[in-house]
Amino acid sequence: MPQITPMVRAAIGLLVLSNLEIEALLRDRLSRNPWLVEYPMLPFLSDAPIACDAIVAKRLRGYAVCLNDCGLPLVGVRALGWQDRACKAACRLHNEAAWLVKSLDRRREILQKVAEAAVHWQAEFFEKGSEFLKPLTLRQLADQAQLHPSTVSRVTMNKTLFIESGHDAGQMLSLRALCATRPQTDALKHEVAALIKEETAADAEPLSDERIALLLRNRGYRIARRTVAKHRATLGIEHAYQRRRVWTTNP
Repeated sequence: MPQITPMVRAAIGLLVLSNLEIEALLRDRLSRNPWLVEYPMLPFLSDAPIACDAIVAKRLRGYAVCLNDCGLPLVGVRALGWQDRACKAACRLHNEAAWLVKSLDRRREILQKVAEAAVHWQAEFFEKGSEFLKPLTLRQLADQAQLHPSTVSRVTMNKTLFIESGHDAGQMLSLRALCATRPQTDALKHEVAALIKEETAADAEPLSDERIALLLRNRGYRIARRTVAKHRATLGIEHAYQRRRVWTTNP
C-alpha cells in the first residue's frame, strides 16, 4: 500500500469537499492570496448537472470516467520574483498557493483513480442494469486503485456520478452505491438461473450447487454452496442429481 505523504494527506483533506465547496474555497483563496491566479478555461460541453463530480460515458472499449470541472476555477501560481524572495510574508503566501495547487492536482488524481476502478469493476452494471451490480468492498476498491482504504472511504463518501450513456443514461448515482458489500439477491438468482440454463442449452451434465458457487466466486461473488441451494430452491429448480437423472435418461 502506498505511503501517505504530507501532500497526499492534504489532498485527502480536500476529498471530503464537494465541487461547490471546492469552488468556494478557491474563490476565497483567490481574493486573499496575490500569488494564486485564475486562468481562462474552455467551455465544458456536457449535459451533466453541475453538482456531479464525475461523468461516466460508454466508449469503444468499455466505460470512461471524466471529472466534472464545470464551475471550478482553473488556478495556478505566479512566479516569485527575486525581489520578493527576501520577504518572508510573500514567500509564505507563495508556498501556500503552490501547496494548494499541488493538493488539488493530487485530489483530482485520487478521485479519477477511484472512480475509474469502481466503474471498471461494475462495467456490467452500467451496461445491463442494477441486477448486475457485483459485490465490491472498500478494501477491494482500494486494492484496485492502489490506495489506502481510508482514502477510498473518503473519496466515496459524498461523490456523485452522472451516467451519460449506458443502461441508466441520464441518471445520477452515488459513487458509494457501486461499493455493494453484500451481493444483490436478484443478481445472484439471475446468475444461478443463467448457469443452469446454459447447462440445459448445451446438453451438458448438470452443475452441482458447489460447482455453481465456485463459478460465481470466480466472477467476483462471495457466495456459499448453501446460498446457491437456497436461491435454486426459490427459483423452483431441482437439485443436480434430479436434473442428472433426467439428463441421463434422455435419448
